[in-house]
Amino acid sequence: MRLFKVKLERYQCGRKLPWEKQDVVEAIEAPAIGKSKILMAVPPIEERIVGVEEIKLSVDYTNSLHSIVLEIIERNRKLFRKQVEVQDNEKNVSERMKFIKWYIETHDAPIEELLQDLSEFYLHITQDRLIRILKEEKVIKDVDKC
Repeated sequence: MRLFKVKLERYQCGRKLPWEKQDVVEAIEAPAIGKSKILMAVPPIEERIVGVEEIKLSVDYTNSLHSIVLEIIERNRKLFRKQVEVQDNEKNVSERMKFIKWYIETHDAPIEELLQDLSEFYLHITQDRLIRILKEEKVIKDVDKC
């Protein structure tokens, strides 16, 4: 689907009315110039397409923010599996702690943002619980500031 800016004019009894409208249309092909529709009025009013211009977007609007976030999460998990040896049979706190340590070491951002990403997108736990875990394991020194 492509976006088009369409300019419309109205005619009554063959004369152009002092009315113009621009509309955005989403279609596979460009609307034909000269295509018209008759509006129910007495006498009838003809609304005619007099100009069509394709709109080029610089952003891919077909991807949602949710799908982009899911791609980033999956990419980070694959990087973690490549860089850190993870045992599949041991899916407990130790694997979680390995991931937390790896994420904090490899990502350059303020600790508050890293903790928010970890709690919201990766571990699905509250940020308070994540901070408690980090305090117990003594993973980072700056966790007291949070």
